[in-house]
Amino acid sequence: ASENTHVKVGGDYSTISDDKLRELVEKVETLQKEHGTLVEQRQNLAASASENTHVKEEMDKLADDARVFKLIGPVLVKQEVSEARSNVDSRLEMLKEQLSKVEKQLEDKESAIAAAQKAANERQKEIIEASTRAAAK
Repeated sequence: ASENTHVKVGGDYSTISDDKLRELVEKVETLQKEHGTLVEQRQNLAASASENTHVKEEMDKLADDARVFKLIGPVLVKQEVSEARSNVDSRLEMLKEQLSKVEKQLEDKESAIAAAQKAANERQKEIIEASTRAAAK
């Protein structure tokens, strides 16, 4: 039996006769889908943070008496520069906190995927070894 057996994920699991292995493979796939969703969330948050950082850089160049407008629905409403800066700073802080949370969730999900893949590979190895022993008798 080969020690480098790997379980392929993504497909029809009805052909896997071992219930435990099928369950483990399905768990890996579910975890990978959840990981993909978290990666998308991280990308969206990073894009928003980048955009807001650019806005902050531009606002930092403004004089304190500059005219700033905020788009609320279809209407532009005048806003104090200090208030606009504060809003951007708050938004950036919130985005950084959310990014940090998603990064932690990604790390946890990656650990869970690795553990589930290891368990599936070990179960596959057990099945192959049992089959080899049975064939040798």
